[in-house]
Amino acid sequence: MISIHNEEENAFILDTLKKQWKGSDDILLGMFYDTDDASFKWFDNSNMTFDKWTDQDDGEDLIDTCAFLHIKTGEWKKGNCEVSFVEGTLCKTASKYD
Repeated sequence: MISIHNEEENAFILDTLKKQWKGSDDILLGMFYDTDDASFKWFDNSNMTFDKWTDQDDGEDLIDTCAFLHIKTGEWKKGNCEVSFVEGTLCKTASKYD
């Protein structure tokens, strides 16, 4: 699953999705809420060096919470991890550079 570490990566992903994605407006990022230390973490264990959270009420229960990229705004929002099969999942892969 994908991790995003700066505005340029976020913008690149957003631009690519706007051109190619035909699914829902929200797509699952590789981030989850860790209840052990009450913070969001990337699944790939990379450091949180950037975020782009939308203004959202934090009064909600964060158990089983993941991050989703909103394709129309490029902002991140919190949502239930279990709906990823409906929303879609974004993965990162290496490609050969010529």
